[in-house]
Amino acid sequence: MTTPPAASPQAPAARPDRSASPGPASGLWLCQQRQAHGWTIPQMGRKLREAATQPGDTLPGQECLATMIRCWENGSGVSERYRLHYSRALGIPPEHFARIPAPMPRQPAGNPAGTQPVSVIVLIVRPCAGACPAPLTATGGAR
Repeated sequence: MTTPPAASPQAPAARPDRSASPGPASGLWLCQQRQAHGWTIPQMGRKLREAATQPGDTLPGQECLATMIRCWENGSGVSERYRLHYSRALGIPPEHFARIPAPMPRQPAGNPAGTQPVSVIVLIVRPCAGACPAPLTATGGAR
């Protein structure tokens, strides 16, 4: 009587972990991105909700979403679902998610990056007669 040959076990193919992004680095990046846009945590939640409507996704309530954002910013991994929503909300390609240094937010057309509108105040000083203090020099001291 012969025994059948033993089946050779095949190791399952290695699959990349798509469940969550790396923790602390992506948490810092998320916080930097939110702050660079000037958004509070509740505002970030609303942005994520808006981004989720495009693909027809429904997100949890605002309080739950705010708690999740705090957890993600403190280093908990972000699922692929939310990485895609963050990418849409931030206006970046998904492959730029959690890249350090954080890409800066896009500037609106007509306002080149790094420029801010400037207000200028001009003071016109007339000489005074009488007991005026000595004029100040460029260094701030009296002449």
